[in-house]
Amino acid sequence: MPRPTSLEGAGDPDDGLSVAGWFGATASSGDLTAAFNLGLCFAEGVGVRKDQERAAQSMRRAAEGVAEAQYMYARMLQNGRGMTADDKQARVWFERAAKAGLVEAQVALAEMLYNGRGGERSSVAAAHLFKQAAAAGHAGAMFAIGALYETGQGLALDYKAAQK
Repeated sequence: MPRPTSLEGAGDPDDGLSVAGWFGATASSGDLTAAFNLGLCFAEGVGVRKDQERAAQSMRRAAEGVAEAQYMYARMLQNGRGMTADDKQARVWFERAAKAGLVEAQVALAEMLYNGRGGERSSVAAAHLFKQAAAAGHAGAMFAIGALYETGQGLALDYKAAQK
């Protein structure tokens, strides 16, 4: 039996309707975590019809105070899910989530900084974020740091550090 995700229960198939309804009611009272979860419901079609536009609206509201929502909203902006793609705004929201300590956001922002997507290119800032994420155990960031040391982009050329 597959392990249930945060929005899937092991109970009645109508539970999704109850969950989505509860999140909707609680979100309308200003609860940002409920707005985040409602956004997930709309994004995945849990208890409601899939609706990327409404998912983006809920994520945007939740992003005012929930780091995971900041990251998800940035991804939606980057990919144009539920709205027009906007790398500049995606970068703003990745930065907020990265500052809150979300490792995946640090990596996403570092990639944007390194490639100059959504704003100025900065290999040095990208390397700093990749280092933070690598220290937290992110394998992709570890690879990126190795590549930056090997090429001397954003970091001093250091073949031993690259191999490490």
